[in-house]
Amino acid sequence: MTNPRTLIIMRGLPGSGKSTFVKENFPDAVVCSADSFFVNEDGEYIFENWKLQQAHQHCFRTFIEAITSDAEIIVIDNTNTCRWEYENYVFMAEKFGYRIRIIRMNFAESDIPLFGKRNIHGVPELKINQMFERFEDDTDEEIRG
Repeated sequence: MTNPRTLIIMRGLPGSGKSTFVKENFPDAVVCSADSFFVNEDGEYIFENWKLQQAHQHCFRTFIEAITSDAEIIVIDNTNTCRWEYENYVFMAEKFGYRIRIIRMNFAESDIPLFGKRNIHGVPELKINQMFERFEDDTDEEIRG
């Protein structure tokens, strides 16, 4: 029996270990991430806030290319703090017959200072705290990490 095609939605604050979890657990997946938009040809991450919408459009285009190419495993590796941020991915994946997994990295408010130091994209602690405050639970999610 073959494995069903799967869409994995990663959720978590910056620095919570989403990308590391993906690399360790889904090495052969097509990874769609807004962050990849900000990586230049030298591999340096250069975030420009005014390009964030473009970055998410790029992420969704990459996802559409993967799903229409019948990729076996697709991962959306973004913070996905609110359901509306990933509901279009879920909708499309269901239309294409994909199984959906929503994986949330485990975190608590007390982790925010650590995440502020650990995240590789320079997201300040204040911004991470704002993301924590608006983070919505999803009854379908698995908690890891």
